[in-house]
Amino acid sequence: MSIGLLQEPLKLSPIGNPVPIVVSSSNSTTAGFRYRVDLINDSGDDELAVWVYPDTNNGHYGIYDFSRVLSDLIGSNPEHWGTDTCIVDTEQILSYNYRVTEYINATSGATLSGSTDFNVFRGVKQYGDYWDIETYLPNTTGDPALFASISQKREYKLTETATINTFEGSFGTISSEWDTIVINVFTSSYVTPYQIQKAAPSGGEVVILPLGPKNINDMAATGVVLNMIGGGTGVVDLGPIIDTDTIKYDFYLESKGIIVTEKLIVNVDNICYKHDGVEFLWLGELGTFESYTFRMADLKSFKTARNEVKSNHYSIKSNQYTYSIGDRGRTNINVSTTESHSAISGWIGDVESQDIMELISSPEVYIKKGGEIYPIIIKNTGYDLKTIRNDKLFNYTIKFEMAYEKLSNI
Repeated sequence: MSIGLLQEPLKLSPIGNPVPIVVSSSNSTTAGFRYRVDLINDSGDDELAVWVYPDTNNGHYGIYDFSRVLSDLIGSNPEHWGTDTCIVDTEQILSYNYRVTEYINATSGATLSGSTDFNVFRGVKQYGDYWDIETYLPNTTGDPALFASISQKREYKLTETATINTFEGSFGTISSEWDTIVINVFTSSYVTPYQIQKAAPSGGEVVILPLGPKNINDMAATGVVLNMIGGGTGVVDLGPIIDTDTIKYDFYLESKGIIVTEKLIVNVDNICYKHDGVEFLWLGELGTFESYTFRMADLKSFKTARNEVKSNHYSIKSNQYTYSIGDRGRTNINVSTTESHSAISGWIGDVESQDIMELISSPEVYIKKGGEIYPIIIKNTGYDLKTIRNDKLFNYTIKFEMAYEKLSNI
């Protein structure tokens, strides 16, 4: 027996897309023939074994998509939303390999194994927009790479946090190459460039980078941010590098002085608002936990659910079958209250509208409050996509519930 490889997974793939293996065999039309596909974890142990019958509509090939089982094994990790350092997040990327063996009844034949380890990360590329590894791996050999986010414009207050994801290390024959974070801070009269040095990349990993004003100022307080004015030899003082004079800053990665990623432009919002706003945190399409604040209003309401049991309030009292005022014939048990909100955004444009569409469709959403994140459930089921051309100034309302109930069994 012989087995041939027609297609194997990419070295780095979003878990929401197909992760296929396609093999062929010269014996695939033989009675009793099957392919056995083994999923192997990064320790070399079998995670899954499944029998795959030849696909008679597609050349009797063995076709299997690993995405469903891998999505059960990979995690999503929001806990680094306030990080003030570069974090390697091993929970959002998974290394694996495979093995395919051909069988006729109980007799095994040739075996095919993956050439190197493969990686999947928490993310998805939508229909009509294909995943391309080179587009997202920072290196000096091609165009500047994209960060793992679809957001094109960001605006934060000084007290707000945000992060951005990128990749580092080797993925098959393709490697990322970056060693420096560059932040250029703009005021009305001058630009101050800063750098954060990073160790050389290691092996295939997702890296979470501080992006929001608070994250970056907290990072500066640790003394790792270099002020590049005057030759870049001095360490910036431990005060904030982004303040009320800052209009915006750009953020990108370099390798040996060469720009290797797109430039993210972050506008700093120094306006005083009437409301505190609702700061959302959600799992974006490419694994970054995105942040956006609805600043206009937050309308809060509560809905209480009760289970009721009934009982006979008559009983013997002084040899009489009667009751006393205050005896209860109906009792509430399992009383729980759900907190609901309607958050209204400020006046926004087309780019911010795209972020809100991603927020609404995300499977994992939180709100930030008091230095903590609280899970919520978005209740909106549909939206009309608004544009500046059609709607001029516009905003959105998001209805959500807290993803837990407050119990009242006192």
